Amino acid sequence: MMRSLFWILAILAVLGIATPEVPVFGVDSAYSQATKKKKRPNLFQLLFKGKRRKRRTGGLFGIFGRKKREAKTTERAKRIVVPVIAKVEKLETAAKVLVIGDFMADGLAWGLDQYFVSDPNVVFIEKAQGLSGIVRQDVVNWSEELKSLLEELKPSSVVVMVGMNDRQQMRTSDGKLDKLTEEWIKEYQTRVTMLATTASANNLVWVGLPPVKSGAMNADYLVFNEIYRTQTEAVGGTFVDVWDGYTNAEGKFISAGPDVKGQIVRLRSSDGINMTKAGRRKLGFYAEKAVRRAAGLGADNLFASFPALIGSSQALRPEYDPVKTGKTIIVSLEGPALDGGITLEGGKDFLHAKDADKSVSYELVTNGNLAAPHAGRIDASWGPPKPAKPILEKKLIDKPVIEKQTLGAPKAPDELQMDEKKL
Repeated sequence: MMRSLFWILAILAVLGIATPEVPVFGVDSAYSQATKKKKRPNLFQLLFKGKRRKRRTGGLFGIFGRKKREAKTTERAKRIVVPVIAKVEKLETAAKVLVIGDFMADGLAWGLDQYFVSDPNVVFIEKAQGLSGIVRQDVVNWSEELKSLLEELKPSSVVVMVGMNDRQQMRTSDGKLDKLTEEWIKEYQTRVTMLATTASANNLVWVGLPPVKSGAMNADYLVFNEIYRTQTEAVGGTFVDVWDGYTNAEGKFISAGPDVKGQIVRLRSSDGINMTKAGRRKLGFYAEKAVRRAAGLGADNLFASFPALIGSSQALRPEYDPVKTGKTIIVSLEGPALDGGITLEGGKDFLHAKDADKSVSYELVTNGNLAAPHAGRIDASWGPPKPAKPILEKKLIDKPVIEKQTLGAPKAPDELQMDEKKL
C-alpha cells in the first residue's frame, strides 16, 4: 500500500501536478511547523536539485562561464582607470591664478589644475568657500575679500564662479528683498558689478553656472548667468558659458554625457547638483583656454620653450600699420633662430631699418609682390604656369624661304611670297 502511494506521488510530481502535503515520516512536528511558511520542494526537485546545481557550477560550461565573467570584470576595470599625470614642481616665478567662489568654484579649481599639472609656469590658488555667494555678504563679502587677496597674492588672473547659493532673499540696509524681484535684481547687478570691477585689473575670467536637475533652479540660474555675462564684459573681462556642456540636444539636464574625450561618463552626482571628477574636469576644460588668453600664458610658454632665442622671451605685440603704408604687417615664418637674427620681421619701424629691402617681407609689404621661393623650400617649384609658345608662328619662321622642288626649277622669291599669302 505504501509503495503504491509513493509511486503515485512520484508520477504526479514529475507531471507537475500539485500534490497535497503529506507528513514526512521521521520528522518531528516542530520542524514541520517551521517549514510551512516556505514552499516545500516537490519530489522531482528533491531528486535532481543537487545534480542541476553541480551541472551549472562545474564542468566545462561552468569554467567557460566563470572565465567570461572574469574577462568582463577586467575589461570594465580597464575602462574605469584614469591615466595619472605626473606632477611637476612649480617655479617660483610661476604665474598665479586665483580662483574664488562657492562649492562649484572648488571643483573648477581642481579641474583647471588637471590641465596645468605638468606646467611649471602656472599655479592655481583656490580660495573658494562652499556656502558663499553674492547674496549672503555676511558669509563672505567677495568684493572686499578680493581686495585683500589681490594685495597679498598679486595674481596674474582671477577666475570667479559663484551663484549656486543665491536663490534666496537678500538682506539690505532697507530690509529684505524677495528673490528675483525688480529691487532684488537691481541690487544683485550692483554687487556683481563691484566684484567684476575689482577683479578686472587682474584679467578677470567669470565662469557661468551649470544646469542642475531641478527645472525651477535652472530658470533662476539662467537669469544669473545673463547678469554675470553683461557685467563681466562691461568691464573688459571674459565670460565662459558652460551650460551646453551639461545638457542634451534638447537643452535638458543630463547626469551622464560626453567627457572631454567624448566618452559617455557620469558627470553629476546623485543629487543632480554636485560634480563628479569627470564633471569637474569638464569645467576645467571649458575655462582652460580663457585662462590662457586672459593671463597671456600661451604666448609666454611658447616663446620660453625656444632656448635659441636671444633677449626677451615675451611675444612681440603687433601694431597695425606703424609706418602708415595702408597695409597689414607681415611676420616672416623664417624664425630668427634660423638666420641668426634676434627679432622677427614685422616689428616696429622695420621698414626703415638698415638693409630692410633685403628682408623676405619687404617687397610684399611695400609693393604687394611675393618673393621667389629659394631652392630647398617645398614651394620652390610652385608658381604661375609659363605661357605656351606660339606654335604656328614658329612653324612660319622655321620654314625655309627656298624649298627644294621635286619637279621643275626652283621658285623665285616673289612666287614664294605669293604662296605664303595663299596659305
